[in-house]
Amino acid sequence: MLKKIYGSHRHYLIFGYYPSSLFSAVTFLIVALSAGSVGLDLTFGLSGYIESLFNGDTSAEGNLTCFLIAIGLTWIGACTLRKYILRRLLQYKGFIYEPRKPSLKTKLVIGSIRLLHGWSKPLTKSLYGCQGILPLLPIPNLQDSVNQYLESMKPLVDKEKHEILGRLADEFVKTNGPTCQRYLVFKSWLTPNYISDWWEKYIYLMGRSSILINSNYYCFDALECPTSNQATRAALLTYSSLKIRQQIEDNKFEPIIIQDAIPLCSWQYERIFNTCRIPGETVDTIQHEDFSDYVVVQHRGRYFKIRAYHPNGNILSEAEFQLQFNRILKDESHPAVGEMKLGALTTWDRINWAKTRANFFSKGVNKQSLDFIEKSAFIINLDDQDFFTEHTEKDTTNLDHFARALFHGKGYDRWIDKSVNVIIGKNGRAGVHCEHSLADGPVGSHIWEINLRYALDYDNYDDQGCIAASVGTIPPYPDRLTWDLPQDCLEAVDQAALNAQKLIDNVGLKMVAFSSFGRSLMKKCQVSPDAFIQMALQLAFFRLQDQIKYFQKACDRHQNTYRNAMSGSGCDRHLFGLYAVSKYLKIDSPFLNEALSRPWLLSTSQTSMAQTKLKPTLCPGGGFGPVSEDGYGVSYIFCGETSLFFHVTSNKASVRTDSVKFAEEITRALNDIRAMFSL
Repeated sequence: MLKKIYGSHRHYLIFGYYPSSLFSAVTFLIVALSAGSVGLDLTFGLSGYIESLFNGDTSAEGNLTCFLIAIGLTWIGACTLRKYILRRLLQYKGFIYEPRKPSLKTKLVIGSIRLLHGWSKPLTKSLYGCQGILPLLPIPNLQDSVNQYLESMKPLVDKEKHEILGRLADEFVKTNGPTCQRYLVFKSWLTPNYISDWWEKYIYLMGRSSILINSNYYCFDALECPTSNQATRAALLTYSSLKIRQQIEDNKFEPIIIQDAIPLCSWQYERIFNTCRIPGETVDTIQHEDFSDYVVVQHRGRYFKIRAYHPNGNILSEAEFQLQFNRILKDESHPAVGEMKLGALTTWDRINWAKTRANFFSKGVNKQSLDFIEKSAFIINLDDQDFFTEHTEKDTTNLDHFARALFHGKGYDRWIDKSVNVIIGKNGRAGVHCEHSLADGPVGSHIWEINLRYALDYDNYDDQGCIAASVGTIPPYPDRLTWDLPQDCLEAVDQAALNAQKLIDNVGLKMVAFSSFGRSLMKKCQVSPDAFIQMALQLAFFRLQDQIKYFQKACDRHQNTYRNAMSGSGCDRHLFGLYAVSKYLKIDSPFLNEALSRPWLLSTSQTSMAQTKLKPTLCPGGGFGPVSEDGYGVSYIFCGETSLFFHVTSNKASVRTDSVKFAEEITRALNDIRAMFSL
C-alpha cells in the first residue's frame, strides 16, 4: 500500500522541478569524472571555488567531495537553464494560427523543443514528464478581452443595447478594470493556472442545483461491440480501467503531444479514478484517494464491493473479474428497504443531499457502506436492459434510447457523484457517465477511447463471446453493502427520486447521425471542419445572405476565436477571473455583472476523440445538458472522414426549444451549406 501511495506522488518530486531524469544525472556524473581524469573541468571552475570555501582542503577525500558537490550544482544549473529555455519555447503559439504547412519559425521552435528533449518520439512516455516545463497560463490584455466581448455581442443585441455595453465597458477599463487586472496578474505569479481553481470552485462546486443533466456528461460505446456477454464486457472494461489507472499512478501513461513537440497539461488525469464529489450545504468538495483496491458494482438496486487485487498486489485477471460479475448477476437476493433508489440522493439538489448525508450517513453501517462507494476506484453499473446502436439517418431511435440511459438512466440507478460510472447493458453494450468538475471532457474521452480499443483488440473469446482463459485463483465472493435506513431517510430517497424523474421528463434529447458527407468534403470548401459545423449550427437559426462570401468570413472568424482561446487569449475565462477579483475587493462593476449574467442559448462542444483509423472503434461521441433554461446543448464528433454525430439536448419546459426540430434543422443546414459550394 505504501508503495502504491509513493508511486502516485513521486512524479511531483522528479518531474515537477526538473524535466531531466535521474538517469541524466548519473550520466553527467560519469562523463564529468571521466573528463576530470584527463584534465577537463566540466564544472567551469566551480569545484575550485568550492575548495576555496573549505580553506583549500587538498586531501583526496576533500577534493572528491568538492568535485561531487560542484558536479551536482552544475547539473542542477543545467537542468534549470534547460527548463527555462523549454518553457520559453513552449510560450510560442504561432503554430495555432498557421495553415497546415508550418512556417520556418514554427519549424525552428518545434525542432528546438525536440532537440532539448533528446529528439525522442514520442517526446515523452511519462504522463507528468513535461509538467515542469509547461508555461503559465497567460493573462490577456484587459482592453483586448473587453473588445473581444463587445465584438462577440454585436450579433446578439440591438444597436442601442450594444452602445450601452460599450459605455459600461469604457467605464470599467478606465476605473476598476486596471485594479482587478493587477490582482489577477499577482495571482498568476503564484499558480500555474490563474483561473482553474476559481472555475472549479465557483462554476462547478458552488452550484447548488442537481448535477444530473445540468453538469455531468456521457460517452458512447464503439459502433462495433466485441461481445454480447454482459459479465465479459464488464470484466474487460474493469481490467483495462485498472491497468490505465496503474499506468497513471506509475507515470507510464503516454500524454497527449501536439505535433510531436507541444505537450498538453496532464494533471487532471490523476483525479479520474478514486475520486468522488462530496455534497456540502454551501460548497461541494472533491475527495480523492491516493489508492483504492476495489470497485463497487450496482445491479438491480443492490451494491457490491469487488476486491480488485490479489494479496500479492496483482490485479485480478479478466477471467477472474468475469467470474465475479457472473456471481453478482446470478445473485437472487433482493435490495434492502430503500436501497433500490438510493442513488437518487446524488441527483438531488446539493443542499438537500448534503443535509440528508449528514443526518443519515454519518455513522454506523450507512457511513461504512457510503465510504465504500465514495472511496472506490469507480462504479460499474450492470443494467437490466439491452442497448443498440443500429441506426439510419432518418431513424436514430436506438441511439436516442442508449444516450438517455447513459445520460440519466432511471434517475436512481447511477451514483453520479463518482468520477466514473461505467454502464454495461444486458447485451454487452457499454458507455460511461462522468462527473464534470473533476476533469475536462477530453481527459475522460481519451481514457474511454483506450478502454474501447482494449476490448476490441482482446482476442481470447470462446464461441459464446466469453473470456476463454481459465481462472487462476478463485477470488472471494463479492461483498454485499448493507444499509439501515430510517423512515425519514426513506422519505428523502423517494423525494429525490421524484425530483430526478422531473429532470428526466424535462430534458429533450435527440441524436443526429449524418453520413451524407464529412470532414473530407468540408476541407474542399477551404474552411476548418469545426468552423463548418459551427456555421451549420448558426444556420439552423437563420439564413445567410450572399452565402459563400459571408460563410467563409464567418468560418474564419470562428477559427480565429477558438485559436485565441487555445493560446490563452480568450475573453470568457479572463472576464470571469476579473469578476471573481471584483467580488473579493467588493467592487460593483455593471459591465462585469452584465457580461457574466448573460445566458448562452447555444452551448456547443466538439468531442476530441481523433477517429481517423480503425473503423470498428468509431464511436458516436457523447453529450451534455443545456446550460440555460431556453438554450440548447450540442455535442458533435467527426467519425472518420465521411460521417458525423450530434447530440442535441434542451429543456422541454421551454417553449423556445425543441431538440427534435433543432436536430432536423442541423441536417438541413449541413446540406444547404454543401449546396452553396455545388459539391
